[in-house]
Amino acid sequence: VATISIYMILYMPTFAVTNLKIPADAAFLGGISAGIITLCGVPLVGHLADRVGPAKVMTYAAIAAFVLAYPLFKLMTSRPSVIVMVIVIAVLGIIMSFYFGPLPALLSNLFPAAIRGSGLSVAYNVGVTLLGGIAPLVLTWLLDVTGSLDAPSLYYMAISAISLIGLVVVRKRYGQR
Repeated sequence: VATISIYMILYMPTFAVTNLKIPADAAFLGGISAGIITLCGVPLVGHLADRVGPAKVMTYAAIAAFVLAYPLFKLMTSRPSVIVMVIVIAVLGIIMSFYFGPLPALLSNLFPAAIRGSGLSVAYNVGVTLLGGIAPLVLTWLLDVTGSLDAPSLYYMAISAISLIGLVVVRKRYGQR
């Protein structure tokens, strides 16, 4: 969810300019707002995760991503404007903060100290490469195949579902809270 949120935030300005006719000079306002939200939100969410458990916070973020993906895209495509685009991207920034804040703690707890650096690096980078790195290709393909401007939400939902499955496994198998 963290990685696909980043790619969606980076993709949205191009999507908005190309498909929704949002002015190019205003398209990156959403990214700026998401960046500010993340800058301020991640430490606060990390603190929350220290109290209630990283997997729990991340589970709620993944559920929110899954539930909100389609309505957010529908809002943006049905009412294209700079303010709507900024709001949608800001919501993605909030979701990203709630996933990124606890992520390092969760991943660190999954590996013994002797291999923690390698385990964390491989686990994170495989996910980023396989699911995030191909995001622009998949998003463009979905737009072409479906002809629907809401189609990118399907990829966001799919990644959210995969994240939820991973979080269930982490909570049950590794006892993460």
